[in-house]
Amino acid sequence: MMSDNSRDKEVNITDTIFYFSQDLNSKAEYIGEMYRKHHCKLFQYSEHLKSSNISRIDILDGQVIMTTRDKGAKFICSEGDYRIAPIEILNF
Repeated sequence: MMSDNSRDKEVNITDTIFYFSQDLNSKAEYIGEMYRKHHCKLFQYSEHLKSSNISRIDILDGQVIMTTRDKGAKFICSEGDYRIAPIEILNF
């Protein structure tokens, strides 16, 4: 089992945007990179939801809200709280 420290670090979306703003890659490279590293995950989650008890994930300004499939309960998720119920539901 690998520890978190030994895994490759994910590139933060803010860093990708910053690199583009500094002319460190072309517009075409930036668009491809944004999709491959970040936006494609939206579609991965969309597929994963089908087999979980989370029916939807709402992404708002500064908030992530998850709704359970069985009861329709809504949870405002806190960044970094990997033990909150909807995250646990996604895990299993």
